[in-house]
Amino acid sequence: MAIFIVVLAAGAAAWFQVIDPMLVKKEYTEILAQVTSQTTLEEQEIILQSYIESHPPGPHTLAAEERIKEIFDLIQKREFESAVLQVDALPVDENYKASATAIYTGYLDQFPDGIYAEKVRRKQSEIPSIIDNNDYTALKAIGVNDYDKRIVAYHDYLQEHPDGQYREEVELLQSDMCEIYYRYLKKEVKVSDQKKEWERGIWLCDKFITSYEKNPFTYSTHHFFRRAGVCGSAVFYVYFS
Repeated sequence: MAIFIVVLAAGAAAWFQVIDPMLVKKEYTEILAQVTSQTTLEEQEIILQSYIESHPPGPHTLAAEERIKEIFDLIQKREFESAVLQVDALPVDENYKASATAIYTGYLDQFPDGIYAEKVRRKQSEIPSIIDNNDYTALKAIGVNDYDKRIVAYHDYLQEHPDGQYREEVELLQSDMCEIYYRYLKKEVKVSDQKKEWERGIWLCDKFITSYEKNPFTYSTHHFFRRAGVCGSAVFYVYFS
């Protein structure tokens, strides 16, 4: 009987010291194989988390936790790269700021303290500069004799970017074309009057006045500029000397 007990104890010891660890290792290896076969990182994370929750703490659960951290980092990297690609694909138009901000904010809502959070915040802060550069590039591409578009572009740029990096240059461009635009304005307003396109004449004058508030020509334009309107069939009279 005593010999039987000794043998049984030795067998139990061998089980816990050799066989059981081998089975645990085998099971964990199978879990890792399942993880590798999954198509998404999220599915991999679920399998490992289930393993941790269903097993007592040990070296393999610790390894599973480390693997989950690695997977979470990969998820953050994937989502960061996806956000950047989405923003890069956006047209820089009137919706760009809202769309780009929404994409970056979505990332930060998901990973507020993530490993790429600071990069995302930096990219978010660069949105005004991207719009500034785009608007200035578009402004410079306007034909030299396209006065309508130039005056609108200068005016809009200064309105949209009061602290823009190209503000001084645009103000100089706007100032340089004042007299040229004034001569063009007088001619175009008379044409608009002859063609009964009074709304365009009014629009031209308004743009000139708002763009050159302190210019001597603006004083003259205020005197030359008269309007009378009837809703539905507006009639405008614009007089230039």
